[in-house]
Amino acid sequence: MTTTSPTPIATPPQQARTRRPRCRRQVSRWSTPVLLLGLLLLGLPAFASPTTANLDNCRPLSLADDAPLAPAERNGRWLYLDFWASWCVPCRQTFPFMNTLQADFAAQGLDIMAISLDDGAEEARRFLAEYPADFAVALDTRGRCPRDLEVPGLPAAYLISPDGSIQLRHLGFKAEDAAEIRRTIEQALSGQL
Repeated sequence: MTTTSPTPIATPPQQARTRRPRCRRQVSRWSTPVLLLGLLLLGLPAFASPTTANLDNCRPLSLADDAPLAPAERNGRWLYLDFWASWCVPCRQTFPFMNTLQADFAAQGLDIMAISLDDGAEEARRFLAEYPADFAVALDTRGRCPRDLEVPGLPAAYLISPDGSIQLRHLGFKAEDAAEIRRTIEQALSGQL
């Protein structure tokens, strides 16, 4: 992103040449992280056009029995994949919402999996004692799953089709986001996406 000024700044030409390139480098270096931080702080959703989900190396451990889960093996079903952590305040709202999605859409072909990025299972289990889950919950202490999907922050949710394409990418969460996410899931399950 470059900015131009309609009137030149009253500085000697040599100073103007040395300042402008440095400013351009700083703006381009910081513009993307600042924009993402702003989206996360405001809780605004970020939707992306479909891309393919690389989940082959994603093998988080189930918090129920420590068995590895394989989100890449969907058996023809849609997957709502959520990344969270016990310290994530908006994640407290996502769990009741995902319980509702599980109850309403499991029979129509939607699986829900929430992957904790906590350092250990103890923090995640304490969170789950307060915010129980009626869906698969796993732990990825190595961070392979979020790295493969390039997760920029928490909470982050992805709606992944049976063929592995990402149909929805949502960052942050507010109660107002639920209707739009739900509408997208309904469209996906009815073949409108």
